[in-house]
Amino acid sequence: MTIIASEPDLQAVGKAMHVLDVHFEALNQGDEVRLLETLHFPHYRISTIGVQVWESGDTYLADFHNRTDPGWAYSRWDYRNIVSGSADKVHIDGQFSRFNSQDQCLGSYRTLWIVTRVDNRWAAAARSSFAR
Repeated sequence: MTIIASEPDLQAVGKAMHVLDVHFEALNQGDEVRLLETLHFPHYRISTIGVQVWESGDTYLADFHNRTDPGWAYSRWDYRNIVSGSADKVHIDGQFSRFNSQDQCLGSYRTLWIVTRVDNRWAAAARSSFAR
């Protein structure tokens, strides 16, 4: 993990990691309101199926359910590493896995998230993933 030297940057890393934690908690609970709070809109996702842009959160959770692994029940982080960061933006390289209700792994996927502070609110602005 890269250590970021300045105190504001360390605070930013903590805020960005919290966004990712809350994102997966809300996703796993199906809490759409809380999930959308973890994203800035427009939100960008680059994946193996192309580039998706959500201008708003209206279809975000439904789109996830339409593209995720059959039998998906929950996701969790395998690891997260800070690539770079500043007081207002953090790049996070990681991997997550998706599981079914029997706790069997459906797949593990590398990902890069960009979490930013806009109007004093931390949320994910964009990400790239090898997941569908």
